[in-house]
Amino acid sequence: MAFMQVVELGSCFIEIFVGMYFIASALSNESIRIKMHILGAISGAFIIWGCNQINLFSVLATILAVVGIAGISSTVYHLSFRDTILSSAFYMILLYVVDFFVLSVIGMTIGEDQIISVIISGMTWQRVCLIGVSKATLVLISWFLSTKILRNITILTRKLWITLIVFLVA
Repeated sequence: MAFMQVVELGSCFIEIFVGMYFIASALSNESIRIKMHILGAISGAFIIWGCNQINLFSVLATILAVVGIAGISSTVYHLSFRDTILSSAFYMILLYVVDFFVLSVIGMTIGEDQIISVIISGMTWQRVCLIGVSKATLVLISWFLSTKILRNITILTRKLWITLIVFLVA
């Protein structure tokens, strides 16, 4: 039980850390402030993890995550909250797309039709595998989008529109 709580907390940390990295890479011209970035991700991870522990509705936890990632990113990197909230919302869409894609691929790979009930039902090794593969995929896709696509666009409005288009296509 404690192991799964650590896995869930680590998952929240990775999601927040990558979300902040995505926003900072896309919108900020300065380098990543690693200490502040890690502190922000840790605080955000504990908040989201706490919401998950009290079984807060998924929609409310998602809204809190979007606002939290945007707020932390705008504070750490001195960015406009309006721009970071849009980027954070796009990032959350990517996060859900990756999670459901990985869930589908794992379900097809192991031949389990009811994979969602198996994963959600409890603390199983399948859930740990899903979290690991999902977060690794999220890191790779976010890194690719941030460094190869969004960093090459210099006009902020174009970055926001291209981010929206990329996520809608995903």
